Amino acid sequence: MKKKLDASEFSEWVELYSDDLFNWALSRTGKLELAEDLVQETFMSAFKARDKFNQKSKPKTWLISILNNKIYDHFRRKLKLNEVSQDEFFDESGSWVEEMNPNEWSDDIERGLRKCISKLPEVWAIAIRMKYLNGEDSEEICQELEITPSNYWQIVHRAKMQLRICLEKNVL
Repeated sequence: MKKKLDASEFSEWVELYSDDLFNWALSRTGKLELAEDLVQETFMSAFKARDKFNQKSKPKTWLISILNNKIYDHFRRKLKLNEVSQDEFFDESGSWVEEMNPNEWSDDIERGLRKCISKLPEVWAIAIRMKYLNGEDSEEICQELEITPSNYWQIVHRAKMQLRICLEKNVL
Protein backbone atom coordinates (compact mmCIF):
# COMPACT_ATOMS: atom_id res chain seq x y z
CA MET A 1 0.00 0.00 0.00
CA LYS A 2 1.41 3.35 -1.00
CA LYS A 3 1.95 6.01 1.63
CA LYS A 4 -0.03 9.23 1.23
CA LEU A 5 2.19 12.27 0.74
CA ASP A 6 1.54 14.87 3.42
CA ALA A 7 1.88 18.65 3.16
CA SER A 8 5.20 18.82 5.05
CA GLU A 9 6.80 16.27 2.73
CA PHE A 10 5.48 18.23 -0.23
CA SER A 11 7.00 21.42 1.22
CA GLU A 12 10.35 19.63 1.25
CA TRP A 13 9.91 18.91 -2.45
CA VAL A 14 9.35 22.60 -3.10
CA GLU A 15 12.60 23.39 -1.26
CA LEU A 16 14.55 20.59 -2.96
CA TYR A 17 13.36 20.91 -6.54
CA SER A 18 12.32 24.54 -7.17
CA ASP A 19 15.68 25.61 -8.60
CA ASP A 20 15.98 22.56 -10.85
CA LEU A 21 12.44 23.00 -12.17
CA PHE A 22 13.00 26.70 -12.73
CA ASN A 23 16.22 26.07 -14.67
CA TRP A 24 14.44 23.40 -16.72
CA ALA A 25 11.55 25.74 -17.56
CA LEU A 26 13.87 28.65 -18.32
CA SER A 27 15.96 26.54 -20.70
CA ARG A 28 12.82 25.65 -22.63
CA THR A 29 11.06 29.02 -22.62
CA GLY A 30 13.86 31.56 -22.35
CA LYS A 31 11.62 33.84 -20.27
CA LEU A 32 12.11 34.38 -16.53
CA GLU A 33 8.54 35.28 -15.61
CA LEU A 34 7.05 32.52 -17.71
CA ALA A 35 9.43 29.97 -16.18
CA GLU A 36 8.49 31.13 -12.68
CA ASP A 37 4.77 30.93 -13.48
CA LEU A 38 5.10 27.46 -14.98
CA VAL A 39 7.00 26.16 -11.95
CA GLN A 40 4.36 27.59 -9.65
CA GLU A 41 1.60 25.96 -11.73
CA THR A 42 3.55 22.71 -11.62
CA PHE A 43 3.72 22.68 -7.84
CA MET A 44 0.04 23.60 -7.54
CA SER A 45 -0.95 20.78 -9.89
CA ALA A 46 1.37 18.33 -8.19
CA PHE A 47 -0.02 19.22 -4.77
CA LYS A 48 -3.58 18.68 -5.97
CA ALA A 49 -2.57 15.35 -7.54
CA ARG A 50 -0.20 14.22 -4.76
CA ASP A 51 -2.37 11.22 -4.01
CA LYS A 52 -1.70 10.02 -7.57
CA PHE A 53 2.08 9.99 -7.08
CA ASN A 54 2.73 6.26 -7.19
CA GLN A 55 6.35 6.43 -6.01
CA LYS A 56 7.51 4.34 -8.98
CA SER A 57 9.61 7.30 -10.06
CA LYS A 58 11.58 9.87 -8.13
CA PRO A 59 9.69 13.00 -7.08
CA LYS A 60 11.85 15.22 -9.31
CA THR A 61 11.08 13.02 -12.33
CA TRP A 62 7.36 13.25 -11.60
CA LEU A 63 7.52 17.02 -11.16
CA ILE A 64 9.49 17.52 -14.39
CA SER A 65 6.91 15.44 -16.21
CA ILE A 66 4.17 17.75 -14.92
CA LEU A 67 6.29 20.80 -15.80
CA ASN A 68 6.86 19.55 -19.35
CA ASN A 69 3.12 19.20 -19.78
CA LYS A 70 2.65 22.76 -18.49
CA ILE A 71 5.27 24.06 -20.94
CA TYR A 72 3.74 22.24 -23.89
CA ASP A 73 0.23 23.32 -22.89
CA HIS A 74 1.40 26.93 -22.81
CA PHE A 75 2.72 26.74 -26.36
CA ARG A 76 -0.27 24.77 -27.62
CA ARG A 77 -2.55 27.56 -26.32
CA LYS A 78 -0.44 30.15 -28.10
CA LEU A 79 -0.67 28.18 -31.34
CA LYS A 80 -4.42 27.77 -30.99
CA LEU A 81 -4.76 31.52 -30.46
CA ASN A 82 -2.98 31.85 -33.80
CA GLU A 83 -0.15 33.85 -32.30
CA VAL A 84 2.28 32.60 -34.92
CA SER A 85 1.98 35.50 -37.29
CA GLN A 86 3.40 36.63 -40.58
CA ASP A 87 6.38 38.89 -40.13
CA GLU A 88 7.97 41.76 -42.00
CA PHE A 89 10.65 39.55 -43.59
CA PHE A 90 8.41 37.59 -46.00
CA ASP A 91 5.73 38.45 -48.52
CA GLU A 92 2.42 36.59 -48.93
CA SER A 93 4.05 33.87 -51.01
CA GLY A 94 6.67 33.17 -48.33
CA SER A 95 9.52 34.78 -50.30
CA TRP A 96 11.95 37.29 -48.83
CA VAL A 97 10.94 40.94 -48.97
CA GLU A 98 13.71 42.43 -51.12
CA GLU A 99 15.12 44.90 -48.56
CA MET A 100 15.11 42.23 -45.83
CA ASN A 101 17.11 39.67 -47.81
CA PRO A 102 20.00 38.69 -45.47
CA ASN A 103 23.66 39.21 -46.26
CA GLU A 104 26.27 36.47 -46.29
CA TRP A 105 27.69 35.76 -42.84
CA SER A 106 30.36 33.69 -41.15
CA ASP A 107 29.92 30.77 -38.77
CA ASP A 108 30.96 32.88 -35.76
CA ILE A 109 27.47 33.43 -34.31
CA GLU A 110 27.44 31.55 -31.01
CA ARG A 111 27.93 34.52 -28.68
CA GLY A 112 24.71 36.26 -29.77
CA LEU A 113 22.53 33.24 -30.42
CA ARG A 114 20.71 33.12 -27.07
CA LYS A 115 20.02 36.85 -27.18
CA CYS A 116 18.54 36.54 -30.66
CA ILE A 117 16.49 33.48 -29.70
CA SER A 118 14.98 35.46 -26.83
CA LYS A 119 13.68 37.99 -29.38
CA LEU A 120 11.71 35.35 -31.31
CA PRO A 121 7.99 34.77 -30.75
CA GLU A 122 7.67 32.24 -27.92
CA VAL A 123 6.47 29.32 -30.01
CA TRP A 124 9.28 29.83 -32.50
CA ALA A 125 11.85 30.05 -29.72
CA ILE A 126 10.67 26.83 -28.08
CA ALA A 127 10.78 24.98 -31.42
CA ILE A 128 14.36 26.22 -32.03
CA ARG A 129 15.45 25.35 -28.50
CA MET A 130 13.89 21.91 -28.65
CA LYS A 131 15.39 21.12 -32.05
CA TYR A 132 18.81 22.75 -32.03
CA LEU A 133 19.73 23.27 -28.39
CA ASN A 134 18.08 20.23 -26.81
CA GLY A 135 18.51 17.94 -29.83
CA GLU A 136 14.92 16.71 -29.78
CA ASP A 137 13.46 14.90 -32.77
CA SER A 138 11.17 16.96 -35.01
CA GLU A 139 8.42 14.31 -34.83
CA GLU A 140 8.50 14.47 -31.05
CA ILE A 141 8.36 18.28 -31.16
CA CYS A 142 5.32 18.15 -33.44
CA GLN A 143 3.60 15.74 -31.06
CA GLU A 144 4.43 17.76 -27.97
CA LEU A 145 3.33 21.07 -29.50
CA GLU A 146 0.42 19.40 -31.33
CA ILE A 147 1.34 20.89 -34.69
CA THR A 148 1.64 19.42 -38.15
CA PRO A 149 5.07 18.77 -39.67
CA SER A 150 4.46 21.46 -42.30
CA ASN A 151 3.55 24.00 -39.61
CA TYR A 152 6.63 22.97 -37.63
CA TRP A 153 8.95 23.39 -40.61
CA GLN A 154 7.42 26.77 -41.44
CA ILE A 155 7.97 27.91 -37.84
CA VAL A 156 11.57 26.66 -37.85
CA HIS A 157 12.29 28.19 -41.24
CA ARG A 158 10.96 31.60 -40.27
CA ALA A 159 12.71 31.45 -36.90
CA LYS A 160 16.02 30.66 -38.58
CA MET A 161 15.57 33.57 -40.96
CA GLN A 162 14.87 35.97 -38.10
CA LEU A 163 17.84 34.56 -36.18
CA ARG A 164 20.06 35.13 -39.16
CA ILE A 165 19.03 38.76 -39.50
CA CYS A 166 19.29 39.37 -35.75
CA LEU A 167 22.79 37.89 -35.68
CA GLU A 168 23.87 39.94 -38.68
CA LYS A 169 22.62 43.16 -37.11
CA ASN A 170 23.74 42.55 -33.55
CA VAL A 171 26.69 40.17 -33.61
CA LEU A 172 28.56 40.18 -36.88
